[in-house]
Amino acid sequence: MKKCAITSLCVLCLFFLQAQKFDNTWILGYFGGSLGSGLPAMDFRYNYPDTTLFYTPFDFSNTNASICDSNGFLVLFTNGVSVANRYQRIISGSDSFNYDPVMAYYGGASEAGDQCALILPFPGHDSVYYIFHNAFQFLDATNENFAPVNLSYSVVDMHMDNGLGVMTHKGQIAISDTMIEGTMQAVKRANGQDWWVVIHRYNAGTFYAVEFTSQGVGQTVESQTGPVFPANQVGQSLFSPDGTKYVSVMSDDNIRIANFDRCTGQFVYLETLGIPYDSTYGYITGCAISPNSRYLYVNNSGKLFQFDLQATDVANSKIIVGQFDSYGDPAGNEYACEELGPDGKIYISTGNGCKHLHVINNPNHPGTACNFVQHQLEISGYSSRTLPLMPNFRLGATTVSACDSSLSTSVDQTDILQSVLVFPNPTDGRISIKTQSGDFQNIFVFDGIGNLIEKVPFSSELDISALRVGVYFLELEGESSVIRSRIVKM
Repeated sequence: MKKCAITSLCVLCLFFLQAQKFDNTWILGYFGGSLGSGLPAMDFRYNYPDTTLFYTPFDFSNTNASICDSNGFLVLFTNGVSVANRYQRIISGSDSFNYDPVMAYYGGASEAGDQCALILPFPGHDSVYYIFHNAFQFLDATNENFAPVNLSYSVVDMHMDNGLGVMTHKGQIAISDTMIEGTMQAVKRANGQDWWVVIHRYNAGTFYAVEFTSQGVGQTVESQTGPVFPANQVGQSLFSPDGTKYVSVMSDDNIRIANFDRCTGQFVYLETLGIPYDSTYGYITGCAISPNSRYLYVNNSGKLFQFDLQATDVANSKIIVGQFDSYGDPAGNEYACEELGPDGKIYISTGNGCKHLHVINNPNHPGTACNFVQHQLEISGYSSRTLPLMPNFRLGATTVSACDSSLSTSVDQTDILQSVLVFPNPTDGRISIKTQSGDFQNIFVFDGIGNLIEKVPFSSELDISALRVGVYFLELEGESSVIRSRIVKM
């Protein structure tokens, strides 16, 4: 993929696009908070965080997801158990949509785990939203070990019930497997319109990426790459704003980084960084990446670290850009989770019930020039730890989208509009090819970014079982025409 030099100013401008305000309202969580007192919230509609108090019909603690319409007005929010609309009313048909045996065992706990729900607009469908979510299951008879089981989705149509919304589909399974808590995320495909919803498999070195398009939930791409992600470790995971890197921090004090192909949905594991357990500030808990996708920020409860992801040696680029100053209001404002805001600043929550957030004001700058200010933003009530799970809604298409079947390749021919039938598609190996004309000499197979994989004489059958799971493009070459077709290898 070709990289373009973009100034920090231009990157920050992306955060002020008027048509992409799906992440403009943040409702902040508070573990065990009183519903009567409301929860603090932040409204970025005018490009700065206007703080307010928000009354919800349920608590927030771990799972926290919300979405606005394209004008920045709140539409839906969820704690992973129930879903409500902007009027604080439970969406019809959604109550306990993600309730699980673990919640029941622990006395009806009112929420799921870390990063166990996110909300995306249905591409090409106005006012319809998909909620991707995890429910927990016990892994053995002791009722002590549990993990998210399945990546599921539920659908809310805001046209229904006079604009109040109805959950039309509940608990549909996209992937049936055991997952790692805190690894669910989403990123736009290379066409800038559709999505990949990703999650990591439990106790394995496997990433899943589920395609989400205007047709709904589609294929799942599996990438077996990198080390085993540890079980029962709490953390935070995210994509870089440009969508090319996935970072996960876990309470085993490791930072895991993988490259991601926005076209094919494939991961390639890059490296593991470490921040040793601190006897004073404990294990690492949060991470965020600067708008220009260069600087990674990672924190434990009292230290904020910066890594340069463009450095030759990323591990040795680590520096401390902030350390807890012992401030309390009244509880100590130690660091917890991080989130890149629509205004291009990074906000850091606190681990205790506090009325302030820490802010990295200039995250595109190296070292202390990033301008980290502790307890800078006063919010309208007490909050603890939880920030909403928000993907980068403003991410556009790549310069040349390999997801487009009209992608130009090294074969210099003229495209003629002809039909080609390739089946089965998706396939696990052998495919059949039918065309309107039979005067083709060769078949070229390209990977998702346009690299030639193989060239074989034309045949009505082709075996690609040796290829890795992913998206490929077949190019049928004739004397006067070239036909292209997209194929998914499962």
